Amino acid sequence: MSSSQLSRLLGLCALVAAGLVPGLAQAGDGPSGSAHRQTGPSRITERNSEFTFAMGYGGGLLSHPNYLNDTAHGIFFDIGFGFILNRRWTVGGFFNHIEQPINLVADDEYTSGRSGEAPQTLRHRAPCGSCLPPLRGGNTIARQLYTAVVGPRVEFAPFGKTGPYAAASIGVGTIAVKTHNIGSALGLKTGYRFFPAEMVAVGIGLNVQHIAAPESDAWLAMGSIDLRGVFLDDNR
Repeated sequence: MSSSQLSRLLGLCALVAAGLVPGLAQAGDGPSGSAHRQTGPSRITERNSEFTFAMGYGGGLLSHPNYLNDTAHGIFFDIGFGFILNRRWTVGGFFNHIEQPINLVADDEYTSGRSGEAPQTLRHRAPCGSCLPPLRGGNTIARQLYTAVVGPRVEFAPFGKTGPYAAASIGVGTIAVKTHNIGSALGLKTGYRFFPAEMVAVGIGLNVQHIAAPESDAWLAMGSIDLRGVFLDDNR
């Protein structure tokens, strides 16, 4: 073999080796590399936090000194955050709110010439002419009846982050018509969710909540559409 042929053969071997070495290196890193590139719920152990938003409609039994009726209903929303401990457990906090516009009517002490703060005797307008106790018509004022709760929440997903889940919460709640009555709150939630994208989950939820405050009480049920954004930690 001539020296020129030998040099060509060595050059060809060098080119082949240059092409094979990176491929072998990638093949050697295959299991860990492929695990790192997984998408969707299979990467849940690498996720460290999430943000949730739910919106729907709810209502139930409600009592308040400035509210004549014993039921309430309105738009419901819930925002929260969580820290993912593993594929099944998440702990975090939340704030939720139900709001219903109402018209309040005054007693004889309320006159059209009076301005500023309305008297404490405002009541919800009677929904029909035969309702008891009957209320006379007259000056009305638009108000918002609402409940609000803030506190910690623990969530459990028995089959991983895709599928059914349940959550329990405690917190501080308020029932407000004209005055705010603040007390304790307990809540339960169940639902189902799935991941259409790597960092976004969509689901439905059913919430049951009890607020106990001085002179006020509420038992509420809320249905909602849930959105969940997950923040990835690829450095773990």
